[in-house]
Order: sequence, then C-alpha cells, then structure tokens
Amino acid sequence: MKTARKFILLFLIPALLLTAVEAARGEIISPRLRVLLYHSRQPIEINTYRGAILVMGPDRFQKAPLGTNKTFSISRDEQWIVMREGRNEIARLTGDHVYIYPSQPGGLLRFRGRLYRGGMEVKLFNKELLLINHIELENYLKGVLPMELGRVHPEALKAQAVSARTYALGHRK
Repeated sequence: MKTARKFILLFLIPALLLTAVEAARGEIISPRLRVLLYHSRQPIEINTYRGAILVMGPDRFQKAPLGTNKTFSISRDEQWIVMREGRNEIARLTGDHVYIYPSQPGGLLRFRGRLYRGGMEVKLFNKELLLINHIELENYLKGVLPMELGRVHPEALKAQAVSARTYALGHRK
C-alpha cells in the first residue's frame, strides 16, 4: 500500500499536473509513430509536393532544400544511398538512412500518388530500401480514419479513433 502511495505521489500526480499545464498552454505534443510504407530493392520515388528538406548525416544536422513539386528517385548502390532528379544524380550519401521532411509544418509528401503527412525516412536494410513515415499520432489518425470507415456517424468515428489510437500506441517499438 505504501509503495502505491509513493508511486502516486512521486510520479502520477506530477505527470497529471504537467499534462494539465501543457493543456492550458496548448502545448500537448502528440506521440510520434514510425509507419513502414514500403520496402523493395527497386528505387523509391518521392515527390516534394509543396517543398521539402533533405536531412542527412549521423547527427541529422546537414540539411538541403529540395524545392517544390519535384520528384526524386532514391536507390541503393552498394553502401551508398543515391538520389536522382530525373536522370541527374544529385547526391551520393553515406550512411544507411536519409530523411525528407516537408519544408513547412503541416506539409505533405507524395509517394505512389498518395499524400502523406509527416516526414519520410529512407533506410538501407538487408539489401532493401525501407520507406518509413514519421508522423504524429493525431495526424496519423486524420489520415487513417477516413480510409478505414469512410462517411459514418460521428460516434462511430470517435469509437474507431479510440481503437486506432490504442492499437498504435500499443504497437510502438
């Protein structure tokens, strides 16, 4: 019993107070998810739609603008990640992954004709390229709920949101 009280006093109450303060300020940050979109040995094409930034390097401090509505092909060449715009090679990157983020908050990236919120990570893994969407939970729900349910009663949408949120948080790695 004493252990439970200690836990409540030391952890639970401060966490609830911190959450209340963040909510009052409008600063609650949605948990981030990583969603595997695609894996292949073939090149991956990403369109920058309304502008994007390439982020690279082990510390993610190297950044380069990619422009607006440009399509880039990302492939692997031995231990390199190669980026092309059309037939022109624009970068040969060391390391096993690069990130592409929309240049503006709330921006979108296009992959295979669909728009995605959040950033994309292209990662080399077992001779394949993985495309991973880095997205905040609430933005993930904005995209997945209409795809799963279509037009339904708002209460059904709320119930599905609870279910999808619980599933996503329970399966984070």
